[in-house]
Amino acid sequence: MRLFEYQGLGPFHANEYIFNTEAKSLLYTKTRYDFIVESEENGNHILDHRVDKYTLSKIYEYLLELDENDNIIGGEWLRGSMADHPDFLWMPTARPRSDTIVMGMKWKNVENMLQKSIE
Repeated sequence: MRLFEYQGLGPFHANEYIFNTEAKSLLYTKTRYDFIVESEENGNHILDHRVDKYTLSKIYEYLLELDENDNIIGGEWLRGSMADHPDFLWMPTARPRSDTIVMGMKWKNVENMLQKSIE
């Protein structure tokens, strides 16, 4: 996920925002999501370097509705994203255990490479 741009629109200059009466300010976001679609091919697409064939990118625009503490309380898809957007986005909430092995890759090794890349 890459956030291309965002713009705080601040308090709106109208008597009310009719789409969410609890909203106190708005935040425009334009984000690119990279995702992998289903494949009918067998095998390990990552190790076989075929994963790029199934990786797509889309740019979505969204208007976040914020409360007085800048907490997200709602939002609306904008422009082309109104008709073409995901039903949900899934993102991991925690790192795997260090002894996790996926497709022959040890998470401990991946974690070490990530750490070295920022040193």
